[in-house]
Amino acid sequence: MDSENNLQACLSFFRERPVFDEILVQLREKYRSYGRCAGSAQICVESEEALADLEGFMRKNYHGKKKVRITARQFAAALQESRFSEFELEELLENYFDEPLLSKKEQQEAIKQSWQALIEESLDEARAALPSAG
Repeated sequence: MDSENNLQACLSFFRERPVFDEILVQLREKYRSYGRCAGSAQICVESEEALADLEGFMRKNYHGKKKVRITARQFAAALQESRFSEFELEELLENYFDEPLLSKKEQQEAIKQSWQALIEESLDEARAALPSAG
């Protein structure tokens, strides 16, 4: 299977199993805060199916637990031990949410640069509209 097909299979795997959505949402928020994959996600496991999906992927027994805490490191390690080992956690997050993975600092800087570019463009247009002194 080529890389693009494997990526689609990976995304389908996680999208078809709702238990992973909250984990990935929380891990993306941790990335936004820390600027790297760090921290942990804590979820409530509501069904036996969700528990089976989580245990199968993480290769860990969570029976008897209503709340499960999974660190970014644990999730990344499980991803590397899965059939989707060619993908890093960062790549999974970017493709799962179909947007670049940016920290809050990077996002603020991008917004600042966009505003600066808009202001410069507006000033250039205003200057061009003024009659030339001469």
